[in-house]
Amino acid sequence: MRLDFWNSSIVRRIRYVFVAGALALFVSVGNLLSPIDLVSWTFQAKVGDHPLSGDIVFVEVPETVLEDPIESDTLRRSIDALDDAGADAIYLDLARLEPNTPHVSEQLIERISASDRVFSVGRHFIDRNRDRIIFPSRSVLGDAKRVVAVHEPDFLGFVWRVPTSVIVNGVEYDSFSRSLAGLESEDSIEIDYHFDASDVPVLTAETVQDALETEGYAVGKAFVFGYPPGASDVAIDLPGSLAAPQSYVAIFAAETLKRGGMLRVGAHLRDYVPFLCFCIITILISIPFGKRSRRIGYAMALAGSIFVVVGPIFLPFRTGGAAGYFFLSAYALQCAIHSWRSRLNLQSAETGLPTLQRLEKDIEALPRASRKVLVAAKLHNFSEVMATLPASSKVEYFHTVVKRLRVADTSLTVYSNGSDRLLWLQEFETQETVRSHLVALLSIFKSPLRLDGKPIDISITCGADFNFGGEGHRRISLAEALTDKTSLSAQPILFGAEPDGADEEWQVSLQSKIDAALEANEIYPVFQPQVAVDGRRIVGFEGLVRWNDSKRGLISPSYFVEQCEQAGRMEKLQQFMLRECIRRFMNSSALQTDAWLSINVSATLLADTWLTQLVSHVLDETGFPAHRLVLEITETAKIHDYQTASAVLGALADLGVELSLDDFGTGSAGLENFFRLPFSELKVDRLFTASVTESNKAREIVGNAISLGKSLGVRVIVEGVEDERTLSILSSMGCEYAQGFLFGKPDYDLSAFETCEVQWLKSS
Repeated sequence: MRLDFWNSSIVRRIRYVFVAGALALFVSVGNLLSPIDLVSWTFQAKVGDHPLSGDIVFVEVPETVLEDPIESDTLRRSIDALDDAGADAIYLDLARLEPNTPHVSEQLIERISASDRVFSVGRHFIDRNRDRIIFPSRSVLGDAKRVVAVHEPDFLGFVWRVPTSVIVNGVEYDSFSRSLAGLESEDSIEIDYHFDASDVPVLTAETVQDALETEGYAVGKAFVFGYPPGASDVAIDLPGSLAAPQSYVAIFAAETLKRGGMLRVGAHLRDYVPFLCFCIITILISIPFGKRSRRIGYAMALAGSIFVVVGPIFLPFRTGGAAGYFFLSAYALQCAIHSWRSRLNLQSAETGLPTLQRLEKDIEALPRASRKVLVAAKLHNFSEVMATLPASSKVEYFHTVVKRLRVADTSLTVYSNGSDRLLWLQEFETQETVRSHLVALLSIFKSPLRLDGKPIDISITCGADFNFGGEGHRRISLAEALTDKTSLSAQPILFGAEPDGADEEWQVSLQSKIDAALEANEIYPVFQPQVAVDGRRIVGFEGLVRWNDSKRGLISPSYFVEQCEQAGRMEKLQQFMLRECIRRFMNSSALQTDAWLSINVSATLLADTWLTQLVSHVLDETGFPAHRLVLEITETAKIHDYQTASAVLGALADLGVELSLDDFGTGSAGLENFFRLPFSELKVDRLFTASVTESNKAREIVGNAISLGKSLGVRVIVEGVEDERTLSILSSMGCEYAQGFLFGKPDYDLSAFETCEVQWLKSS
């Protein structure tokens, strides 16, 4: 399994889920989302409309009923009449928080005390963190049975749940709501407010007698005597009905029980838990199975959100949805930010063309059986042309070039990062048809462009990559590298991997061949010393890969390493070389010196964080000192994403590892890479070293490289030193470090170099 799995889109989305879930849980635990749920429940209550049973009648009495003798007598006569008419129960919800001066008749007190159908309703409240209940005094309502109304309103003033009983000072009182319903309920009562307050049957103490003229009117009914909604300290707000009598809370709770009750989903946990868990699980399950699965998961989560809002209007349940909404919003926001950033990276701000990052995604999205040739065109004299064009003409220049590239296919998608490379994908028929098409393009570009009425010479060379099914960033690197090897005069078109033949067969089975060769110890490292010129002291060793195939014999590293790069198969080989070189080095006497160990790393591995994680893991695993490890970046493939490469190399440097630019001065290993990437060492290519004894130009190039390194505080190692004359010239230039056959050929055994220093000193 690749170590960059954590960068995959699957794990990215899973990370989004956990971040969004953690945020939702945090704000929910702090009740920060409760207002959203309360507003949602209020909306549901206003929209719904359930019929009332009609078994509970509210009898409105004036606020002074217990103070005015006449009104008190009217109350007594109403209670007498209802009791005699067979009312199931009579509730006197007449407790007041404000003090009053009772003035009731003895006949009322006696009547109340004598009846087992009359209940006195007390009001529960908390005073100085202590539970208290206010009942009308015995001098008012005598020895009536007692029930308690418990109201705990939310910040909107609404009561959503009432208990079935309450214990105060060791005495348990039955709930007003449960007693009123005449039904048992073990749990607290969720109040369904899908009732219209105006449907509650309402009488007054004066009209009770009139109502009882209807035969059997009181039978099976409960009557609640209470104050009107205008009473100053006893009015309460109901969802959908403001300033209702406080008795209506108990009436609606009792009506809810009569309808079968209302389910509070999550009541035993927290309201937000069930729907939040549903959202998290739904999204998590949908992520690993592709885009279609994710869309189904998103649709299910959206449907769940709608159901949580709309469902309680028609079904008897209530639950908290705000945490789930917050989670979905946080998850969607993270996805949207990623998408927005991706879109910014997928279209060049300079040209308006899709970028190479977009090309990489498009290549990865190709069907497995697709046979698309990746073509890269290099615009020659690009820098000179850009320097002469005004800003307004630069975009026009790109679009004019693209128009020519589309001469055979007007719908062709051309990709660019605003540099001198333009890339596109085209169908493969035969190698010859691809070549013919590119030859025709080259002919078209022989004609000058005209911008602002001025002719501009333009010429291109092309590289074509045939690695069907290869990884996107590898194919882009290889196609661009091919253009570096082209020339206008000698080789304007260059093909990479052949579409058929022995090389393709080799690539198809390359990984298995490498696996078998590693298993059989046919692939192994050899070491070559790096020497301080002054004193000829060994200061380091470079680990070089070798492959002695049982059938092909010695295979040139330049061949099979490049084949591995083209096929995107460098990881296993790189991992082996890093581990084996460090293991061999640590088991030798070189570990006891100050010598460093250099290991080649392919530039194709700078496209993601896999290399950083590998190096970090191996250093931790072996205990090898990071400052003694030098990673030489070899560039048989061009770096096309400098931002990622710089981040990877920066992370390696943070580990303490030294970074070296190998083969400096050739191919892609030029000043641009040295300028843009954090190298601490340059290695001058043997191409120049081999000619310093004969060529003034070679001496100038090597001398300038040495001077450049010294002025910037960067170590310079000159490769390819094979004789004393070359070493003498390099020494006169100020060369401090060298490597080559003069000091020893690559050898499997590090101990072979232990006596070299003595021999060099004698010979010098």
